[in-house]
Amino acid sequence: MESTSASGGTGTKKVKTGKRFKWSNDMIADLLRLRFTNSDVKHRLEAAQTKTQTALAWQYFASVLSQSQGVVITREQ
Repeated sequence: MESTSASGGTGTKKVKTGKRFKWSNDMIADLLRLRFTNSDVKHRLEAAQTKTQTALAWQYFASVLSQSQGVVITREQ
């Protein structure tokens, strides 16, 4: 893939392609349930006051979702 830089020159740019994660209806239902029902995940997200607490809350969210679905969810997904 060629791209034009801001200086007008052309160069090659490598595009990293990985496997795309397929979300099922069950996964989306779990995601919404965890985020919006009265759960530990919802409370952690709402109580987070710093960037670190927010990041940890989202990490916990992904972990709970991953365990409930039996799949591994990575950072890129």
